[in-house]
This record gives sequence, C-alpha cells and structure tokens, in this order.
Amino acid sequence: MNSTKPEILDQKEVRSIGRELLESNKSIQFRLGGHSMWPTLVPGDVGIIEPTEISSLELGQIAVFEGKKGWVAHRVVRIEKRGSGIIIRTQGDSIRVMDDAISSEQLVGVISVVHRKDRAKNLKMCLFRYVYLRPFSQLLNRLLLTVWRPFKKIFRLG
Repeated sequence: MNSTKPEILDQKEVRSIGRELLESNKSIQFRLGGHSMWPTLVPGDVGIIEPTEISSLELGQIAVFEGKKGWVAHRVVRIEKRGSGIIIRTQGDSIRVMDDAISSEQLVGVISVVHRKDRAKNLKMCLFRYVYLRPFSQLLNRLLLTVWRPFKKIFRLG
C-alpha cells in the first residue's frame, strides 16, 4: 500500500485544469452550488460544461464564466457587439439584476446537461421558456424562493 498522502488541489488549481480540458475540446462535469439559478439548477446538481466560443452563445443558454470568487453559471440574457468583439450579459434566474458584462476571456463554457439525483435534464430543450417568458419566470422564482427558504430551515429540508 502506498503511504504517501495525495496532493489536494485548491479551487483555483481545479479551475485551471478545467479550463485546460475545455480548451482541448473536452467536456467536464462540476457539482453546482448556490441558489441563483433555482429551480433550473440547485445545489448538488452536477452540470456538464461544454466548451464554446462567445460568438456561438444563444439567448437562454447557461454560460459558465470566471467571476470574482470563482466560476459562475448564469443565463445569457443579452448579447451585444462592441467594436470587433462580443460581450454577453447574464443573470441568475432568481436574481433581480444582471451581472457585469462578460468578455470572451472570462467565458469558460456552457452548461448543456444537468444531472439531479438519477435523472439527466437537457437544458437545450428549455431555452424558449426562459427567453420569452423570462420576466414572469423570474418573478415566480423569486416568490417561491422567498417562501421556500424559511420552510427549509424549519423542517431541515434539502
């Protein structure tokens, strides 16, 4: 038996390796956290991140980008051409404000499939709902989160 302890990578090193894999045209999977994309993505889901170019993003897709504290997965809500480049604006489904503009250097990839418990959900199939019904769905999501969080703490659910 090997008695040497394996090296533990910090989050920055893991993200760096993930970027290298995506740049070599490989998909990666990550366990997701946070409630900003609820109910589409919930903490504990495993998202499949595929490599993509900023020019091939579409409204409604869930882009993964380098945020201030790590990778963030939010929905593409605006695509703007600025000079010779493209920037995107993203927003969490249960958040009121858009994120700062994202450049191609910050873009990591796009989540196409999410695994929750024993089921896989293809996110490419639900773009229409979030592009055209987004204001209504965001309002509903915020309302449900407001009601759900106190019950979750009381009953120790999730």
